[in-house]
Amino acid sequence: MNDRKYIIVKESTFKTAILFEGVLSHDDFLKVYDKDDIVSAGFFQVYIKDGELCVSTYGKSTTLELESKKEDSRLIERILKDKW
Repeated sequence: MNDRKYIIVKESTFKTAILFEGVLSHDDFLKVYDKDDIVSAGFFQVYIKDGELCVSTYGKSTTLELESKKEDSRLIERILKDKW
């Protein structure tokens, strides 16, 4: 199984997460976004704790030279919870 990846993109005054399968590389998104707009990147896992959906972010993108941040997990959780 491939690890799931993400990038956090800053658009004007807000940030959003783009989640994708590990078969793509982080730098594939440079075709769409300027590198300065991508503020963090890494890997994530989704798990259930006490009946709640939780996300853990970790690692870094070696191709973008950006690390994951602790606050990334909260943003991804919020996005996923809105979809369920």
